[in-house]
Amino acid sequence: MRYLRTLLAAFCLGGMLLPLFGQEPKNDGALCFSTDTFTLRLSAEGNVAGFDAADGGALLKDPGAFATLRLSKDDKGNPSSALTAEGDTLLCEFSTPEGEKLPQRARFRLEAGGPFLAVELAELTGGDWYALEFARVPLNVDYDAPDGYGATAISAALGSAPLAMPGMSGLLGGKTYGATFSRGAKILLIAAPKADLRRTIQTAAESIAPGAMPVSRAGGPWAAETPKSRGNYIITGGKITADEVSDWIGHLRRFGIDQIDFHQGGAFRQGDFVFDPEAYPNGVADFKKMTDRLRTSGMIAGFHTYAEFLSGDSKYVTPVPHPDLDVMEEFTLAEDITDEQTDFAVEESTADVSTITGFFVRNSLVLRVDDELIKFGAPNKEAPFGFGQCQRGAYGTVKAPHQKGAKVRHLTHMFGLFAPRVDSELFLQIARETARTYNEGGFSMIYLDALDGTGAIAPDPELIWFYDTLFVNEIIQNCVEPPLIEYSTMNNNIWLCRSRMGAWDSAHRGYRDFFNRHFQSNHLSADRAFLPGQIGWLALAPAAGDDRPGFQKHTLFPEDIHYLGTKTLARGYGYSLLDVPLTGILPAAEANGEILARYDKIRRAGGLGPETLRALNDPDRDFVLIEDSGDRDQIVPARYQSFEISPEERVFTCENDQAAQKPYIRIENRYDAGDYESPDAVTLLDFNETPLGGVMKAEEFDPTIDLSRRLALGLWVFGTGSGTRYNLRIDSPKHMTSGHLDHFFADDFTGWRYIVLTRAQNGEGAPADWPYPCGSIYDEFREMVHYDAISSVRLMADRETPEVKFRSVKALELKPYSLVNPKLTIAGESITFPVEIPSGYYLQWDPQCGDSQARVMTPDGAVVDTVAPEGDFSMIPAGAAEINWEADTTEGAAFRAKLTVRTVGEPLSPER
Repeated sequence: MRYLRTLLAAFCLGGMLLPLFGQEPKNDGALCFSTDTFTLRLSAEGNVAGFDAADGGALLKDPGAFATLRLSKDDKGNPSSALTAEGDTLLCEFSTPEGEKLPQRARFRLEAGGPFLAVELAELTGGDWYALEFARVPLNVDYDAPDGYGATAISAALGSAPLAMPGMSGLLGGKTYGATFSRGAKILLIAAPKADLRRTIQTAAESIAPGAMPVSRAGGPWAAETPKSRGNYIITGGKITADEVSDWIGHLRRFGIDQIDFHQGGAFRQGDFVFDPEAYPNGVADFKKMTDRLRTSGMIAGFHTYAEFLSGDSKYVTPVPHPDLDVMEEFTLAEDITDEQTDFAVEESTADVSTITGFFVRNSLVLRVDDELIKFGAPNKEAPFGFGQCQRGAYGTVKAPHQKGAKVRHLTHMFGLFAPRVDSELFLQIARETARTYNEGGFSMIYLDALDGTGAIAPDPELIWFYDTLFVNEIIQNCVEPPLIEYSTMNNNIWLCRSRMGAWDSAHRGYRDFFNRHFQSNHLSADRAFLPGQIGWLALAPAAGDDRPGFQKHTLFPEDIHYLGTKTLARGYGYSLLDVPLTGILPAAEANGEILARYDKIRRAGGLGPETLRALNDPDRDFVLIEDSGDRDQIVPARYQSFEISPEERVFTCENDQAAQKPYIRIENRYDAGDYESPDAVTLLDFNETPLGGVMKAEEFDPTIDLSRRLALGLWVFGTGSGTRYNLRIDSPKHMTSGHLDHFFADDFTGWRYIVLTRAQNGEGAPADWPYPCGSIYDEFREMVHYDAISSVRLMADRETPEVKFRSVKALELKPYSLVNPKLTIAGESITFPVEIPSGYYLQWDPQCGDSQARVMTPDGAVVDTVAPEGDFSMIPAGAAEINWEADTTEGAAFRAKLTVRTVGEPLSPER
């Protein structure tokens, strides 16, 4: 390390002074600070004047203030207005945006270390301050270009953080706060040729003092060369003993799995990490016997915790609650109370105390008075204020009398768990307990789930990154073997030990759109940050548990799993699975898991050429694995065409751009709806042959309404052929961990038409330019609507079309029925499937993979009937072919179904 002394930081005038390492500076009167790979140029007026690569490339996008000081949280910022080299430091002065000089001054030390420049805030004098950004350098770098330089910044102190995610960054610089500055504020600016950038970051990270930051050689700039970060894992909430290991190994290898992640609440208790005494009588020692056998067999175990949160049966809650448990608000007993009293008064108002709780809701119904926990049923929201319907001695604490004036603390819950104060010793103690259990349990991975919950207990949302950094650092400093580590959130500091990225909760519908968004997110986060990407957590039978099969939770069909497999193969991503247990695995999970493992086997073997990988990665192309005569997998291009069938739509045109062939055929049966004029129908939006009146009509229900027996939607529309797209959206309250259901239709007809909507279309029906936000990814693709508590309905249009008129939107009975003997006539040749297909089920026939019989299947993949197709159908010809549909139904229903046809081409050449 070499200080840039006063001489080296002096003005570079007339070429008289050369910067460190001999690069000739630009003659612009700048303060120059150079490393082996770049030069930072600052102006005396307080701005960044240039950031130049050693090859002469100008990397600065826009000149701007070197530093910005905020005196308070609401302060929008005061830029640096003067920079002066003073001794071995850089003195920075600030002015308001209006030009008024401030009394605060910052003193920085700048120190070069080969390919990086350390910028450390030594002191900030002249009065109180809230936050400081410094060394801010916006970059003009094209990371898609093969050549040129890249740059990034990392923090070398717990009290600061980079302004952007490390890796292929577009912005350099750091931030620190008055509340965090005592833990240091030091940023390393790094630049190098793009091909060398990751290893250059390693060099910089190696210079960080031990304990000064959470740094791991299994994460950050080292993650890409850590083999286990590219493995595949399952998440299990169960318990595996040493005697069961061999059975698990054989089972999981079928699905390409080499890692088992043990989720809190199963094998161990969250918070104090006590292991289940029935499965592990000797505690963690017995658990380690199992992980030792896993490791010997080539598998590793993961420790999946809920970060700093605490189970209600942990030692930190019961029998005596820890004094450092987080408190939402505090009250004072207005009277003495006995140990049996279930109603009591407090001095402060309880009018704002909420009884709404939920997994993602920061709230609880738990009070702490002295060492007793009390569950309350309802606050008294009018004077005299207090709490009623109380359960005394909750969570195994001891009921006791309490004196007037005792503090009544409303405790924090998040994810159904208690939490420590982030500024407490308990917060760090849980981190140390995490490391201890990781070491003693023979784990190799840690997933800090619920780390995103720090936002519920941080006193200032802008400091969440700081507390997450402290927690992760305490873990890393106490781990014997560097863990493969992931989190449920991300900040720029904890990148230095993150090992892979990309775990999302599983979708339940709209899979193609969901997967594409996941791939795009991984590209912008994991790929850009040099972290191995992964796709998970996947439920391979995501339709399981829907009490109306196929209504909210949709089947993961072969085209979905093949699409996922080809794209993960092309991008080199691993995956993680949720539903491949040793016993009781659903048929769809088994079949889909084995397909995914076939793609993963190709990924791990390598050998596919760049042209093949580019083809597989094309989001507009489908492929499928088909075994050749030698039982070897071949990747062949596939084309899927789908047609919505109704009494009004039963003739279609199929395009086959390959040779004549027997196609894959799938028929999905939907539901019918009850009578629109039935007295049981519920009017949701009232129209009287009137227009929408803008682009949206909505109705809010408070209290919520129960539509659990009326899931279908019906409305009459007078169409004009305008092409306007409409969406009927149904919501239930967010605190119920609910999403929304979308139902799309288009004005692509003229005159009156009755529209029946009997299935969620999230992720399937919206046009690319749909103007309304769809909420979070989980709202759209994962969370359920609770039909017993509907809070709103909205009819939305993508443009205003006053000529389109409506009759009322009604909620109707969802009526199941069966399709009977569906018949397809394709290019004059007919095929009949002599079978009944119940609503929510589907028929699948795959002669391309050797199936001579068709199967009727549940959304979970269970086969309920097998039938040989009848008729004279032999081939679908090349080119265009007309398809005609016929079928009978039970219950007098109007059939509503979906037909999918797949054709395939010639195998790809893998060596291209």
